[in-house]
This record gives sequence, structure tokens and C-alpha cells, in this order.
Amino acid sequence: MKENLIPVLTGVIFLIIGVACLVWPEKIQEFALKWSAQGLGKYNPFLDWMKTRSYLLMLRIIGVMAIAVFLLILILAIKD
Repeated sequence: MKENLIPVLTGVIFLIIGVACLVWPEKIQEFALKWSAQGLGKYNPFLDWMKTRSYLLMLRIIGVMAIAVFLLILILAIKD
């Protein structure tokens, strides 16, 4: 069990990121746009794309994939 602690904690980080991207993509988009507007945001080549609905879809896909990684890590830790 002790050797599985770091992979499981890493999986929990993926779970937190996955839930945040899946449940609150609009908040993440708002934060990213606000952060990009400060400082070097004018050099961000993705700034126009970050304002679209496809960016929200991409965040949701990232959320599903991150939760899938968590489940894979959890299954591998249980099997070990």
C-alpha cells in the first residue's frame, strides 16, 4: 500500500483537475482570459480561440480524460 501512495495522490490531482474542467469550464475560461489579459496576453496566439465555445468543449474533454486517468491509476493501484 505504501508504494501506491504517490500514484494515488497523483491520481487525486487528476481527479480534481478533471472535475473542475468538467463542472466549471466557464469559470476556468473566465480565469484564463483574465490572466491572459494581464501582462503578456497580447502575445498569446490562442487568445481569440480561448473566447469560443470550442474552448469550453476542449475543457470538458480534458475533464473526462483526467477523470479516466484517475480511474486507470486507481484500478492499477488496487490490482497491485
